[in-house]
Amino acid sequence: MRYLGGKERIAAHMAPLILAEAKGRPIWEPFCGGLSVSAALARAGAGRLYLSDANRALISLYQAWDLGWRPPVVLGEADHAAAKGLPDSDPIKAFLLVGCSFVGQYGSGWAREGRRDFARGAANSLDRKFQGLARAAHDFAALDFMAEAPEGGLPVYCDPPYAGTTGYRGPGVPAWDPAAFWARAREWAAAGSTVLVSEYQAPPDATCIWARERDHPMGRGLDRRRVERIYRLGP
Repeated sequence: MRYLGGKERIAAHMAPLILAEAKGRPIWEPFCGGLSVSAALARAGAGRLYLSDANRALISLYQAWDLGWRPPVVLGEADHAAAKGLPDSDPIKAFLLVGCSFVGQYGSGWAREGRRDFARGAANSLDRKFQGLARAAHDFAALDFMAEAPEGGLPVYCDPPYAGTTGYRGPGVPAWDPAAFWARAREWAAAGSTVLVSEYQAPPDATCIWARERDHPMGRGLDRRRVERIYRLGP
């Protein structure tokens, strides 16, 4: 399933580094998003993953998928429009408003690119990711990273909205404040956690431990090439 800012093409390259930093401990991924990194971590040998996101509808979709729910085979633009009025607990809501939306942005327009069947493609993608996730114990929860109290020792991998880019949307998703995010990440690091953050850039106290150039789907021309980095805070 496409997701704005998703890491599907580079997740397999990131997973070994994240696991090495975690040193065999469970990993909390509080911005689990499209699950590309989550599935890659499971395939690379993660023992336990705590997966959360502030988007309540997205987490409802993942919890339902884990229990065997699957969407209808045929979905259209009218279904997409109607999904906005569904309760967050209905898994079809996030499936339509993410998997069938333009560039995977929650609640953006119905995906119209070419002749692709985005509903079927999203379902197939989620099936592949959950096949990967099945290799590790995992739990889903609707949580806001900014509201959680630090618990020392739990390694954290964050893929938040990048500074200066289009922010994420969805029920429960707060307005994004990069400075407040980094302050929160420092709290976790001070409490004893290793905090890894995907970003293009970071404050001076964060150390870049990995970098890889990739195409950005929303970029044009020379601006399409971006360098993804993982920064580290903590012990």
